[in-house]
Amino acid sequence: MIKRVGWLAVVLAALVVGVAAAQHPLLDMAAGQVTQKYQQATCEQLWEQRGKPKSAREQEIVQLLRGDAQLRT
Repeated sequence: MIKRVGWLAVVLAALVVGVAAAQHPLLDMAAGQVTQKYQQATCEQLWEQRGKPKSAREQEIVQLLRGDAQLRT
């Protein structure tokens, strides 16, 4: 499980770097929130949140990234 959390942190860090280069305000804000979430949360808190459904906003951003290859890069 710790490997998954570590992998997720690496992916999110890569997303933050990619988003910063792209200069998209919505994605910049989302990346900042994700970074802050993982910096402030304990492993136990992250484990509890993992089982909960994503908010509508999070789902919207994921769909946006899945639908636009340029934003993902």
